[in-house]
Amino acid sequence: MAAHTDGLGAVINFAGLLDLGPLMEVCEERLRRVFDVNVIQTHRVNGAIFDLVRAGGGRIVNISSESGRFRAGITTKRTSAREEKHARDPKILARAVYRAVTSRRPKPRYLVNAGMQSRIMDILPGTVADPLVKLGADLRSRVPSSA
Repeated sequence: MAAHTDGLGAVINFAGLLDLGPLMEVCEERLRRVFDVNVIQTHRVNGAIFDLVRAGGGRIVNISSESGRFRAGITTKRTSAREEKHARDPKILARAVYRAVTSRRPKPRYLVNAGMQSRIMDILPGTVADPLVKLGADLRSRVPSSA
């Protein structure tokens, strides 16, 4: 990429994988896959373009799902600006990414569609929130997909 440009104004990283469950109930293979996608691959992509972003005075925006905010999800907190991956309205997500890239003083995190459920989960103690998240994931896995 460096052969084609002297710098980048922004890189939007929109990759991520979610696997819910208590850490000790998740097999090592699943844990490695989530860690590889959410941490190692994010690091590789960001590392590969970091010098170009720095040279261009740009920013890296890592987008993750809302579930990355919950303790029960086996996900990682990303270090750059974060967005909600499953925004109900893509225009809302696009505006948040635009703000993250163009703001003079960007926030470390931009929440999109942070609804009442998210706010409630943030204030509940982990001993209450974690089983609720797992229950929700279990219930969703039982719903037949409409294919």
